[in-house]
Amino acid sequence: MSELKTLKGFVFRKSNPAVIGIKVIEGTFNKGDTLYHDNKEVDTISQIQIDGKTENYIVKNQEGVISLNNSTIDKNISEDKLYYNISYDSGAMHKLQSDMSKRERKKFIDHLNSDAYINSLSADKRTVNQHIKCKVCGEDIQQENQQWCDSCLAEV
Repeated sequence: MSELKTLKGFVFRKSNPAVIGIKVIEGTFNKGDTLYHDNKEVDTISQIQIDGKTENYIVKNQEGVISLNNSTIDKNISEDKLYYNISYDSGAMHKLQSDMSKRERKKFIDHLNSDAYINSLSADKRTVNQHIKCKVCGEDIQQENQQWCDSCLAEV
């Protein structure tokens, strides 16, 4: 499960599409991901921008701007609120929306985030939990504990 917070004072457009600043608290959000709040579907991310550049995804601790085609600010999406998505499988959200207690819901979410569950999915249903970027050039890095891509590291 990924989580983002809408930023207060960063509404760039109220509707058609709604454009709002965000910070990713946990996980990764991809273009096309559905946002949820209080177990209700809010909208689908139609575009992501980071530093004025269109991207396909945004990761934990990054700030950026998202556009939502079917939302209106202060109607179904608000500033300074938490939103989330579950991208592991389509049945996950249905199960979360059922009459589960908070404890059952937390246990279910923990199960979705477990390595055993993720590894049981077919490759096309797996999502990348975290995209790591080179601190110099911004290229994707394959290894978790590395801060620079091989090209930039070779130049140092």
